[in-house]
Formats: sequence, structure tokens, C-alpha cells
Amino acid sequence: MQRVVCLYLHGFLSSGNSFKAKWLKQHCLQDRTFNIIDFRTPSYTLLSPEKSVAEIEHELQTLKSDYPEAQIILIGSSMGGFYVQYLAHRHKLPYAMINPALHPQGLFPKYLGKHFNPHSGETIRIDHTYLEALKNYDISVPDEELCSLMAVDLGDEVVNIQAAIEKYRAKEKCHSLAAFEGGDHAFQHLEAFCDEFRLFVENLLSVN
Repeated sequence: MQRVVCLYLHGFLSSGNSFKAKWLKQHCLQDRTFNIIDFRTPSYTLLSPEKSVAEIEHELQTLKSDYPEAQIILIGSSMGGFYVQYLAHRHKLPYAMINPALHPQGLFPKYLGKHFNPHSGETIRIDHTYLEALKNYDISVPDEELCSLMAVDLGDEVVNIQAAIEKYRAKEKCHSLAAFEGGDHAFQHLEAFCDEFRLFVENLLSVN
């Protein structure tokens, strides 16, 4: 069976050491049925979309270099889901998203101003320049050929989950949706997500 490596991207004002990142890394590496040999959860800067993508690209290229024969899967939560969607399309990789903020340029206007990330010590300024830069990484129509998994808590109080579901509704080929009643933006169904992710990986490897 082909070996798998994962790159997980955290959300806004979070880090690669978040509870979700560490929980997923531990469970995916411990469960041998995944055949995941590495699960990386880097912290990346949020100072600007350009700098975020540049740092994530570096992490991805390093992963490709370290495991040239392995299947890479991108995973992203919230804002990380936005960047995962972009990078998956850019590099033609399978991807999974958890409560993804697929339209942050529409979400952030009500959060204009400075924001402090206690995990990195960065002060991020959300202004119109930041919002305009986000448009460069938007994927308006998901690629039908790219395998994807979206897991959402329908009770998410931050992201427009129904809009995210609708965006992927027409993507019938090689796409899975796991929608859970209740929950919130932090996502309360990690164990159920792991079950869905296991099936996603199995189906992906069987196709390849």
C-alpha cells in the first residue's frame, strides 16, 4: 500500500500546536490503517496572505522532497481550509477541510483592524489591502477531478457553512461531505472526522 503524508494548516489566530492539530496528528499516526508515516502541523505567519502562502509552499516543497514517492494529503481548518483549497488546486493534490472559511474576504470586513495572535506573538492588521490579497487565492469553482473531503459542524457560528456546502454540492466526483448536527466553529466531532478521513484515504489509495 502506498505511504501517505499529511500537511495540516491551522486557522486564523491559531498555530500548529493547537489542540485540533495535535489531536489529529496523534490519532492519524497511531492508527496504522491510515498508513500515514508523517503528519506535519507547521505554524505559518498570518501577517499577509502572500506571506502565508509563501511559508506554506515552503513546507509543502520540503514534504515533497522528504517523501518523493508518498501520497501527500492537505488538511485545513477554517482559514487553513481556504489555503488548502488553493494549494490543492495549484499542486493537484487531494485535500480535506474542517469548517473551512472558503470566502474569508467576505467574512473579514467585520473584523477590520489589528488582531494579536497569542501563539505567535504576531499582530495582524486586517485592512482592505489584506482583503484584496485574499482574492488571489480564491477558487471559485472546485476542480471535479481533485479528491476532497469537507467536514462541518452545522452549528458553526463563524463561517457560513451552508455556503461552503453549496459551493461543493455540484462536485459529485471524488468528493465527500460529512455534516454533523450542532457543534461550533472549533469543531466538536474529531473522532467522527477520523472515521470519515480513514474512508477518504482508503478510497483515494484504491483509485490510485
